[in-house]
Amino acid sequence: TVAMKFFDINLRGDHYSKELIEELLKATTVFKINDEELLLLRDMFNIRGTSGEDASRWFLDEFDLDYVILTAGSAYSTIMSRKGEVSTLDTPHVEVVDTVGAGDSFSGTFTARTLLGDSLADAHRKAVNTAAFVCTQAGAWPEYPAEMPDYLVAAGK
Repeated sequence: TVAMKFFDINLRGDHYSKELIEELLKATTVFKINDEELLLLRDMFNIRGTSGEDASRWFLDEFDLDYVILTAGSAYSTIMSRKGEVSTLDTPHVEVVDTVGAGDSFSGTFTARTLLGDSLADAHRKAVNTAAFVCTQAGAWPEYPAEMPDYLVAAGK
């Protein structure tokens, strides 16, 4: 991947339209969506009777994306690639101090690690661990340790 154009949809209120979402999806390479937003978009795009993974695959194919990232808060996240790779990881359970910045740190870590050449699975794992770390800190801009803890290993994953 030479450049990544990242679209974290963050639907809020009624400040969006199908036309705007389509325009943005046509201009992006990475689409990040949460499980609640996916329900809205499945209705909007008439994606019926499919799992979250099937709906993610639909977005990959329909908009020629490189990656779709589906997050489900404290449950799991899944990243699918155009190449057919799929990585699903449980969200590690940590003592949450503040969730502000967790999603952005996940996105930034995944993007950076992918551009640095990490495999999808490794980039995903590092993104999950970074987001978990951010949740254990106060504020959106914590001081990062030299080496990020591996919360997934600590949870036996």
